[in-house]
Amino acid sequence: MAADDKFIFVSSPYAEVMCIEIDTGKMLWKKQTITPVRAMPTLLEKKVIFLTLDNRTLLLNKSNGEIIWEHQGIQNSTSIIGQPKIATDGNLVIIPYSNGEVFALNLTNGAEIWRQSTIKLEQSETSNSFSDIDANPIILKNLIIVASTNGKLFAFNKKNGTKVWEQYVNTSQTPAVNGNSIFLVHNNKEVINLDLNNGKIRWIVEIEKYLKNERKNIWFAPVLINSQLVVVGGEKNMLIFNPYNGELEKKYTLPGVPASPPIIVKQDIFLMFKNASIFSIK
Repeated sequence: MAADDKFIFVSSPYAEVMCIEIDTGKMLWKKQTITPVRAMPTLLEKKVIFLTLDNRTLLLNKSNGEIIWEHQGIQNSTSIIGQPKIATDGNLVIIPYSNGEVFALNLTNGAEIWRQSTIKLEQSETSNSFSDIDANPIILKNLIIVASTNGKLFAFNKKNGTKVWEQYVNTSQTPAVNGNSIFLVHNNKEVINLDLNNGKIRWIVEIEKYLKNERKNIWFAPVLINSQLVVVGGEKNMLIFNPYNGELEKKYTLPGVPASPPIIVKQDIFLMFKNASIFSIK
């Protein structure tokens, strides 16, 4: 689900997408898709983009739901049900498909500008391992940052898709990027800071074992808040790291088990817990 000032765009498990007017609750249009939508729609000024489970991208007119163009990727037989959101930058659309491929399309007509893969050809032909891209692609400066579930983080050139660097880190979550730094949780055990320009590790900090239960709970992607790196997860924990050197500065016990990273709304910070409660952080 996604919303702008006037409309809510919703997908159903019955392979439907619809537009609902916020003020009246009236359904303005409904469109059938071949398979259910995989991720949150991406909203543009007059258009909305949906990504479906069969690796199909649909660009619809916001006002009437008519298809402007569609793009079909290659389906794969094994997949993790993640929710990567399609990224846009001007007339560029970056699509992360569940088979490990990344496409750059022209927003106007859906034409392919370039394509890349996060898996090697020999791996795709001989392995049954997951190759999904479940994190949101990040467009920053001249780079596209993509995290794959096959244990690698990639940086591609935004204009032509050439691989700039790759780093062996294991995350299915969207990293936090600030300036020339990338922050992420690796293997549900370590917090890492990478150099955006070359992918090299600046610092790496292991999360203390007594704070976590790897089999039961996960650590969510870091969030930068007021020059502090905030990580929540484990056994009801919130950790505050120094983003410059990785030093653990504070740790708090939360009233519940987090279900997502912190959500920032204007100046307010909220946490959602697995028991469906919401907690405000001051």
